[in-house]
Amino acid sequence: MGTCHSTLSRHVITNVENKILKIIALLKSRQKEIQDIYDGKKEFNNYTLEDMNTYMKVADKLGHEWNNPLLKGLMEESKNIWLNQIFPTLRDNSSLWMYNTYKFSNLGKMLAGIAFLSGNYNLGLTYLVTALETEPSNHLVYAALLKWSCLLGEFDILHQYLQSPHIHESTDEGGGISDLRCVCRLFCEFYGPNRRKRDEINAILNHLINIDIRLSSVQVSSIHSFYAQHLIQHVLGIAALAPEADIETYKDYNYHMRAAAEVSLNLLESHLNDFMKRETRIPVYNVTNIVDSQNFLLDAMILTDYFVTEKIYCQALLESGCINDCESRVLCTFFVATKIVLPLRVLEPLNMLHYIKLRTANDHDKLKGIRAMTSLLLGRVFEDSQKTIVSPFRAKLLEENYVFPAQRIDQSFTVKSLISNTIPFATHQNNCNCFICYEKVNNSIFFVQKRYSMLLLENMSVSTCRNKIDEVKSFGSMLLQKEQDQLYKLLQKIKQSDHTVYTLPFLSDICVMLCNCLLINPDMPKDDKHFLCNSVITNAARYPCRLRTFSLLARHLKRKCVNLRKYPWLFYSDNKQCKRKMLDLEQCQISAEERSEFFDAESDFKLFGHIFSLDWRRRISLYLGAGYVESDPWQSAFYFIESSGTSLRQYPRIEKHSQVDLRFDNCRQFQQNILEMFPNDFTYIQLILDDSNVLWFIRYSADLDPVVIPLVQISNAPDNIPERFLDILVQNDASMKFSQTRYHEILEQNGISKEEESDPRVAEILQNDVSQKDGAKYWAIRESLEQKMENILSDIQNVWLQNFKCLFLPFIETDNKMERKVFEAQNILEVYGIRSGRAKFLAMLFFRADDEDDFLQMLWIFCYLERDVLNHMSGVTVPGNIYNTLMDKCFENRKLFNHDFEKDKYVVLSVSQELSSYPWECLPIFYQNSLVTRIQTLHFFLNLYIKHQHEIPISVDTKNSCLVIDPGDNMDFTLGRMKKNLNYDNFSNVFTSKLPTQDFLQFIKTSDIFVFVGHGHGNFNTFSLRTAQCRAVPILMGCSSVRIKDEGRGFDGDSIVHDFIISGAPAVIGCLWMVSDEDIDKFFIKFVELCASEWSKHMKKLSFHVKIQKHDYSLRYYPTRLMMKALVEARSACRLPLLTGASVVSYGLPVMANPAPLEAFLKGCCQINDLNNNKKINLF
Repeated sequence: MGTCHSTLSRHVITNVENKILKIIALLKSRQKEIQDIYDGKKEFNNYTLEDMNTYMKVADKLGHEWNNPLLKGLMEESKNIWLNQIFPTLRDNSSLWMYNTYKFSNLGKMLAGIAFLSGNYNLGLTYLVTALETEPSNHLVYAALLKWSCLLGEFDILHQYLQSPHIHESTDEGGGISDLRCVCRLFCEFYGPNRRKRDEINAILNHLINIDIRLSSVQVSSIHSFYAQHLIQHVLGIAALAPEADIETYKDYNYHMRAAAEVSLNLLESHLNDFMKRETRIPVYNVTNIVDSQNFLLDAMILTDYFVTEKIYCQALLESGCINDCESRVLCTFFVATKIVLPLRVLEPLNMLHYIKLRTANDHDKLKGIRAMTSLLLGRVFEDSQKTIVSPFRAKLLEENYVFPAQRIDQSFTVKSLISNTIPFATHQNNCNCFICYEKVNNSIFFVQKRYSMLLLENMSVSTCRNKIDEVKSFGSMLLQKEQDQLYKLLQKIKQSDHTVYTLPFLSDICVMLCNCLLINPDMPKDDKHFLCNSVITNAARYPCRLRTFSLLARHLKRKCVNLRKYPWLFYSDNKQCKRKMLDLEQCQISAEERSEFFDAESDFKLFGHIFSLDWRRRISLYLGAGYVESDPWQSAFYFIESSGTSLRQYPRIEKHSQVDLRFDNCRQFQQNILEMFPNDFTYIQLILDDSNVLWFIRYSADLDPVVIPLVQISNAPDNIPERFLDILVQNDASMKFSQTRYHEILEQNGISKEEESDPRVAEILQNDVSQKDGAKYWAIRESLEQKMENILSDIQNVWLQNFKCLFLPFIETDNKMERKVFEAQNILEVYGIRSGRAKFLAMLFFRADDEDDFLQMLWIFCYLERDVLNHMSGVTVPGNIYNTLMDKCFENRKLFNHDFEKDKYVVLSVSQELSSYPWECLPIFYQNSLVTRIQTLHFFLNLYIKHQHEIPISVDTKNSCLVIDPGDNMDFTLGRMKKNLNYDNFSNVFTSKLPTQDFLQFIKTSDIFVFVGHGHGNFNTFSLRTAQCRAVPILMGCSSVRIKDEGRGFDGDSIVHDFIISGAPAVIGCLWMVSDEDIDKFFIKFVELCASEWSKHMKKLSFHVKIQKHDYSLRYYPTRLMMKALVEARSACRLPLLTGASVVSYGLPVMANPAPLEAFLKGCCQINDLNNNKKINLF
């Protein structure tokens, strides 16, 4: 019998060796063909999707190669021979291999590497078990087996091998074995079935953190150490999703997923330099002999770790709304995956790219290319069994052009192309023998991803998702069961205990598919939504911690916000009809079931409010905020604040040395921060657009309760303001492009090249009749747009804000006399039943509102919000009675306030990214209160305020400044104007070429002011900027330099202004849309004369204004040294104050240019204008 087995083994082993080497050779051949395509396109940029023609060729080639049944046959035969013949024989007859252990182990290692590269993790673990059984002392196999047993939840396997007597700590292997074993034990304890107390869990986490700190300090690490760090980050990340997790101590989920991805990336980069470059050939398949199995397995496991950790981290970024970071990493992963030439590796990142483009507002045109790639990869290749007739749809797809022009950085708006509903596609024939169809029935993860691909091609069809999800789960679970049965069948000595069929990777993909369908189709029928939500909740319940974000989202999507129906003014524009509805109290009742849902949502947020999952957090915060509008303004404001800026607040969390957690734990902390830290001379206004297109108004100011009110449902408002505003931006850009095109045409007609644009002849040529006519046409267009912009601003105030516009007016700090008058009015309101907080606000508004009708309407609104305690609301005349009483007893007191209301007060404006391009600062309501700055969220405002030690305005030194002007060398007229008007000697540094990234980062770190004059925002590296330290105030005089690129409803948008504020910039000044260089140059020159006159060559000709704050003139204040003030006044220098001037806005805190240089200059002057007394005074 032994001789028979021995003879059989020699023959079969040779056979399986040859098959494995053929698999490797086949994959290497395919890899070479893909690399040759890339090498043939030297200009191809693999980091963008602007030219996807090369990717089309790659997809078509891969589709053809995967159609070849040869790989399928080799894979199936080698698996069957090894698992069903060789290994069982060896297991039962150890004497056959005890003297040739490495030869047998090589087979298991090679097959394990192939399985992991293919994404068949259960099969890969099975092969690792066989390899370790045949070579018990192999450290690499041992480490990989421990790690993947943990990740797949195969704790029976882990316990069997954890204390293997054959594995010892060895310096030859780099050490780390004891750490890996310890981490695996802690991993099991953390995820084990036994419930543990919080102290026990914290002890596990602290132990893991200590191990991680020690491992991170080691300069040269072993594979065991890397795997230990992977598992540590996995546990700590999941711990961050626990109820009321301590984020300050244990960090954020994204922080740990990024750390795990960095461990994998560092290991891969150390193993393979420049692996992401287009020309780099990944040598994983450079195996010609079976004895190279150790190196092959190492390469395969390192690449697998890279793909797995990148997928998890990118999913985390996507859930947090960090779209750009996610997309760039996914695209890199996809590019590398095409060089591995295995289906799952290519499909996973492609599906994620597909979803990103479906979900977000921009780059819909690129869906054409992504869908075409999916179709070429997964669609039928041949129409006949002889494989001579290529499927017609492939030729049709390849005939198309897939070059998509990038949206210019100076563009004023996001191009939102329609999504195509069809793509040519043909399914594989029945009984297809190709590798794709083989993987579909042998790899559960690939099976789910393929179904996800087909669903994406159908635009995440609700009916398809609902009808197919049970089939996907049942067939996928059958595949999983088969994979797991195969594993345990081999190891007769391991008894399977309480083993679940569903693995985490499988259920995670199911939840992703379901949740993405829900998010793509927010208006699906209620029955469909509840069915899909319940499916998510059921699947996530098997891994409640690790699939937490999916279950939270599904739980909330089942809820419906019913609070909007309570506000008649959202649905009735007629005041009389609206007031009648206000008195109909029955229509506003909330059912017991709705109230129960609300309390459940509040409990969810209390437990998991530390999780920055954008889709869940934003929705539940808006839902809760709307529910508390009437009963608790502080609670309502707290939730609205927490609904915004999720992705922006996520970035500081993932930085290693950042201690910033930009959130309020609860309403009490939020209220304390506002009352104790919010500056007295500031009014904070937040405008939020929710999913129902309702514009919400939230206001905070010192010593007053917040005001939270829904203003208008924009989609139902008349006059089509969003469409008209977009049309202005489109026409604005078109007129600019026409001007630029004609300019270059005229130069070309006169024989002047681009390099000769500075030639003096250019000015003469542009004075001819043709140029003059073109110029008149250009200015006529732009002046008509100026008028349209004025009309839009008027309509925003009159149609959207209506009587609510008075709420935008800042209040003043009251002295004792004023305070008594406010108290008198407040007391009248309280006597009528209005609660103290709202009564005080209404009292201040009574003295502040310019329009009496505005105040009366607000009185109606506030009385309505107080109707639960305002028993008098049954009478139509009640708000009128209150108003008459106030007018009778307090009208004369309004005179006391008039003078103070004329003083400048700061307004901080935070608006949803969908509304960020509107020039809110130029609304008529702000004409007399023009000091308006913007900020992304209240969290960033308070963070900057604390950082600068509550010193407002912040003082900056104009001498410590950096000027970058025309780095593209294509703005000769601007350069000429700047040379004529700016004194370059008074800047610390001046550059006329693009700054290297490191120099740029150094200048913003050390300068007080950073000025850029050129196209867009200068194309500075935003990823580096976000993690830098910015001390400077950036002034970006370029088209659309601070425009927030619309990414779709709910996202925070993309803009360099986000990156500057995240990096700590105290303020940022720039343009919202495209502007003409001549007009914006006028603006900037005037701004310099007003705010930083020492930069001007004409300083001696300028007049200066001063406010005297002491009778001896020893304390002087120069108003326009305040950048916000200078910005407002400089708008009037533009030929088009709205189309150009209104585009310039400020983000951040108020900033004052230190007057020392001006004081030094004025020492030679005798007199100056005193603004206080309107007369000339002697200074020195």
